[in-house]
Amino acid sequence: MLAKGFRAHKCNTAKDISSVGYCSSKNLFYFGLKLHLTALFQNNKLATHTSLKVTRAGTHDLTAMKNELLNFKHSQLFADRAYCDQSTKEQLAKKNSVLHTPIKLSRSKKTLSSDEKAYSKSVSSIRQSIEILFNWLIETSGIQIASKVRSTKGLMVHVFGRFSACLFKYMFFF
Repeated sequence: MLAKGFRAHKCNTAKDISSVGYCSSKNLFYFGLKLHLTALFQNNKLATHTSLKVTRAGTHDLTAMKNELLNFKHSQLFADRAYCDQSTKEQLAKKNSVLHTPIKLSRSKKTLSSDEKAYSKSVSSIRQSIEILFNWLIETSGIQIASKVRSTKGLMVHVFGRFSACLFKYMFFF
């Protein structure tokens, strides 16, 4: 995040690679980049990252990662609600892969059945190790705090430098 809140719409730093985005979990508009990680679930361990992608903050998660998702064959994929897309699920099914996402409530569907609640809870419990990995990355590196960055090159050094430092630490401690 280069800027957040009302300053997000006024920020001019690294405009060629950054944009305004919205973080629904924090209920916050921000200006900057979005880091997309794919990770492997490991039972009773921190998830292991497999790939990294950086996009503008305004890019939807599914748009950013759809091509990467479609590369998986014979896999069980667990993602958050942003990836809940019927056409993606159908394309993955052709490759013997299944995309599991918690069930979204909509205007027409106000409540979940007990089966749907149980399914969503099981998907979320598997995703927990991945969420812990994200939180560990944010807390360890301070990667989200880029308010002192003043150029595109500086932003790239900030993102990849901090991620690399965490990767180095991850290799020796986990």
